[in-house]
Amino acid sequence: MKCEACGQNEATVHFKQVSDGVSREMHLCEGCASETDFTVAAQASVTDVLFGSSFQAGGLPAGGGKQCPACRIREADFRKMSRLGCPSCYETFAEELTPLLKAMHKSSMHVGKIPACEQVSAEIATLEHDMEQAIAAQDFEGAASLRDRIRELRSELEANAHGAPAGAHGRP
Repeated sequence: MKCEACGQNEATVHFKQVSDGVSREMHLCEGCASETDFTVAAQASVTDVLFGSSFQAGGLPAGGGKQCPACRIREADFRKMSRLGCPSCYETFAEELTPLLKAMHKSSMHVGKIPACEQVSAEIATLEHDMEQAIAAQDFEGAASLRDRIRELRSELEANAHGAPAGAHGRP
């Protein structure tokens, strides 16, 4: 796509402005963009928008910083494109990725989803542990309450295993 200002060079700077419901797009070459005070350095990457401009490094070392030994992508390229080049990049840029992952996923460790029946089994195991602690602390009323909850969950599991609809035992 050619630059809309000069019509000669390839457009490398693209921006879109929405004002009062009217959308306007502009496609410029770097030269024309710098003349209009819209420089490549002023562009915001997706990560800048999502996580704030603190993600963009302010003085990377000459040469672009770290470099992945497998795909040769440099830290500056990773930051500019917000993409990694290969699986080895995760190890190479681990320090830079950890805060990003925590910001995006609220954790740096993938936990995944647990099937409903496994979730109930995990809850039963936790309740059994809590019941043992209550018995050790001689909190027999608390232990009895936990025992009743465990029985309820186990009967729910058995009912679901035999094809009864969820909530057939008074639970929504």
